[in-house]
Amino acid sequence: MHKELPAEFYKELNANSLLYKSTTSNYQSCYSIYSNAGNNILKVDCSGKMEITDLKREFGIMDYIVSIALKYNPDVSFIVKYDSRQLLLPSFKIRKEFLNKIQKLFAAGHIEHVAYIEHRKSVLILSRLFITFITGMSYSLHQDNSSADQTINSYCSIIKKKSIDNQLNNNRSSLQNSITFPEWSYSSKKDKYAIRVALLSNKIVYSKSKGVLDHTTIVETYKILHKVIEFNGGSTECGIIDMSEVKYVSRKARKTFEYEALKISKKWKMCYCILPSYAKTLFRLYSFFNPEIMTQIQVVSSFEEAIAHSEGLNEETPVGNQEENIDNLSYQELKEKYLETKKSLDSVKEKQTGRIAELTKVFGSITWNKHFTPIKPSIDPDDEFYDLFETSWILQNDINEIMSEQKHLNTLLSNKVNEQNEALTHTENNLRNIINNSDKLIFLVDRRQNLIEANTNFHDFIKDVYNIHFDIGENLNEKLSIFPNILNKWNKWFKVALTGRSPFFVENLSINGLELIYEFRLFPVFEDGKITGVSVRAFDITTQKNFERQLQNHNKELQKVNSELDQFVYSVSHDLRAPLTSLMGLIEISKLEQDPAAIKQYVHLQEKSVKKLDNFIQDIIHLSRNSRTEVKYEEIDCNSFFNDIISDFQFMSQAELIKKHVSINQVEPLYGDKSRLKIIFSNLISNAIRYADLHKSDPFFKISANINSSCAEIIIEDNGQGIKEEYQEKIFDMFYRANTEKNGSGLGLYILKESLKKINGSIALQSVYGKGSSFTINFPNKIPEGDLIKS
Repeated sequence: MHKELPAEFYKELNANSLLYKSTTSNYQSCYSIYSNAGNNILKVDCSGKMEITDLKREFGIMDYIVSIALKYNPDVSFIVKYDSRQLLLPSFKIRKEFLNKIQKLFAAGHIEHVAYIEHRKSVLILSRLFITFITGMSYSLHQDNSSADQTINSYCSIIKKKSIDNQLNNNRSSLQNSITFPEWSYSSKKDKYAIRVALLSNKIVYSKSKGVLDHTTIVETYKILHKVIEFNGGSTECGIIDMSEVKYVSRKARKTFEYEALKISKKWKMCYCILPSYAKTLFRLYSFFNPEIMTQIQVVSSFEEAIAHSEGLNEETPVGNQEENIDNLSYQELKEKYLETKKSLDSVKEKQTGRIAELTKVFGSITWNKHFTPIKPSIDPDDEFYDLFETSWILQNDINEIMSEQKHLNTLLSNKVNEQNEALTHTENNLRNIINNSDKLIFLVDRRQNLIEANTNFHDFIKDVYNIHFDIGENLNEKLSIFPNILNKWNKWFKVALTGRSPFFVENLSINGLELIYEFRLFPVFEDGKITGVSVRAFDITTQKNFERQLQNHNKELQKVNSELDQFVYSVSHDLRAPLTSLMGLIEISKLEQDPAAIKQYVHLQEKSVKKLDNFIQDIIHLSRNSRTEVKYEEIDCNSFFNDIISDFQFMSQAELIKKHVSINQVEPLYGDKSRLKIIFSNLISNAIRYADLHKSDPFFKISANINSSCAEIIIEDNGQGIKEEYQEKIFDMFYRANTEKNGSGLGLYILKESLKKINGSIALQSVYGKGSSFTINFPNKIPEGDLIKS
């Protein structure tokens, strides 16, 4: 049957629906569909880490494609080309869900074949297991696109299609009813323990282990068992645990088993254990002391017996009464029977005596032997004393394990104590060195003001200032009694420190002929919640105080400079604006002239000069205000803001000849210093009008704004005269003019740059002479603290 989809199918498909990008991870995928020799090829490329939510969205894309295809062909099917080389290895749950989905699509006939592209060995192993355990599917593995395309091309022909199907079916047949994955195995360091787990017929968990089972390895074992059960839906019929090659089970492992066995027993009906001889004794001990955890555990001798039990085939065969009837024996026969029984009893008694002596030696060695080592009893598993002797062996190992742990703990404790003592000594020495090498003088007194500890600087200070020697244990009050001024101040703040506060005082001192200023800080010393003394730290703050005085002087000088600058700005603006009155008077007089043409020209020239002078004054005023005015943030309506500026220049010469474009891309409100921003963009817009190239057919300037929560980017571009490259680095300098043919003060772009500095903004220029210029302004979008100024 012809399965190729018509052109209408491709037209109906929504291209955006074939793309997926996760919102919670870096996973993304792309679906594309094309035709090959009458067959429909579905190509899937994916990358990143897939989450379970991503997988469900993937299923939605598959269902979407199939649903539309079914409109045009009820028997439609696809050959899938799946490329996962950029995909991180997905979890068990995702792989199982994906497996179920693919199986359903195969069963419905919507997928004929899957060509899987993967080059990583670890993923290829899982993929081969995938093929092995899926029946009724046509599946092939490839390391690159060319190999996958070759197989797809071959598959499209009937002969090669049959060949591939036969080969894939043969590869499946061997392990059709069992499942295992690399994650279902574990090996400890140096391979002391290893376990492999498989799921048989979706109902039996089978594990095979060998080596030494300790706490770590038994925890890993149960992790794997829980994984397998979860893979199977959370429960199984039974478990078969083969421990026949496990050499030893530690005491901690047995404790862990008690907890884990109860936990996992809720997930299967019965567990069959294949145990070595010593472990059978452990089983019987558990039956005596922890019978509740053994109700779902049964010991068997082999895997075959476990399978037979799981299928309900083992039934006990009743044994007939085989006791010998002695009523029919003769006297002689009875005598011989008696002697035979007596001999057997004597042998048992002798054997018991020997066994008791052996056990006495074993148990005695635990406490009497200085170097206790467990003694493995040599006894046949069929011996009636086997459980007793095996229990003694288990007991010896438990005691040895406890003694080893205790010895190890004692060693660790001893080492820890020695380390702590060394660290304490080292810390004490370090602290003493730090205190002695400190540039501050430090000392400690008790509540009676007896000196407890002091550094070298303290002793030097006392000698230099007071010319006395101070030993540990001496009383501060007694030593300083001849200096009443400092003693009174000290006692005042010492009493404050004893209340729990940390006071300080400043003292002017003369040391070796130098006038110095010292700050004394007192800190209460607490022990068990009680104040037991006071520690004191004093340091020379002379340099700091001198710097503070210098800073005050500099501030005064700065205030003076600012005052002078204000006066300068005022004088300049006053002196420059004064001629305006005269000029405007001349305009009025010129209007009395009789010749209209002359009067008009005369007036025009005067007005032009006046405007130039006025613009210059305004630029100076803007410069002064920018340097002195604080930044004030307010909310700005971008559309009205730029439209207002453009309106301000609507009557400017040649403004009506230039097209204006405003494009605002705004996802968040804009907050900024509206006054400064108006100065900035007024300069740029007026320049765009002033330096427009009217020789061009369509002169324009464009304002583009992109505003988000953190910043704003405003681009003003035009197709005007442009700026020569050699001038571009200088145009922001004060009084610099790149074009002398037009009127201007040379301050506009300088004021713009200074205003941007105030609001932490930046400007970038791109210009080609003769083609036009583009200015890119960036500044923070900052929500102000406190009350917001509404625009």
